[in-house]
Amino acid sequence: MNVLPFLHSPLSVRIPSPVLAAKAVVARLVRWHEGSRQRKYLAALDDRLLKDIGLTRADVQTELARHRWW
Repeated sequence: MNVLPFLHSPLSVRIPSPVLAAKAVVARLVRWHEGSRQRKYLAALDDRLLKDIGLTRADVQTELARHRWW
């Protein structure tokens, strides 16, 4: 009787290639940069324009307080 049969089978862990890992890192950096750019643009809008898009200054402050990597 083999009590630990899983020790004899190969692991089913998927390890991404270095190229795919690098692409994922670059994509995340681009996303973070784009979010940062959008937050700066949002902060520069006046209250009238914020009202046009359905936001308040408090909404903007909440967004600006978020961590940069979200």
